[in-house]
Amino acid sequence: MSIPKLELLAAVIGTRLVQSIKTSLNIHSIQTFYWTDSKVVLCWIKNSGTWKTFVHNRIKEIHSSSSKEDWYYVPSQMNAADIVSRGCNAQTLFSLCWWEGPIWLKNRSSWTDTKDSDFKDALELATEERKPTVTTNLSLNDSDSNFF
Repeated sequence: MSIPKLELLAAVIGTRLVQSIKTSLNIHSIQTFYWTDSKVVLCWIKNSGTWKTFVHNRIKEIHSSSSKEDWYYVPSQMNAADIVSRGCNAQTLFSLCWWEGPIWLKNRSSWTDTKDSDFKDALELATEERKPTVTTNLSLNDSDSNFF
């Protein structure tokens, strides 16, 4: 399985977790924001397309519980969730922003607005999961009528 597909699964798990928490706490009307450091996943979520079955089914689930506008990109170097996966000891972890998130996350006006041009490289990878369009053409001549 490819890394973008694994990251897509993480996005699905994230939306399931949010739905579970909202249901358990009965807070369905609270505004929710989702963050990913995967440009490919963000392209799949934000762009409509005829994706291959695996991607299509997961994007459909993500769209059923979240809006395209709720999804944002966080560069990997600013992603507090990645600190542990890069390797660090517990003492270092306590001194980092892993527990509360980065400072910029607390101020919505400081969120970076990503443009489609920022995702050109990811869009190429994302389109590899599009279903191919197949076109067929059939024509019959009068001389072929005895064929049937």
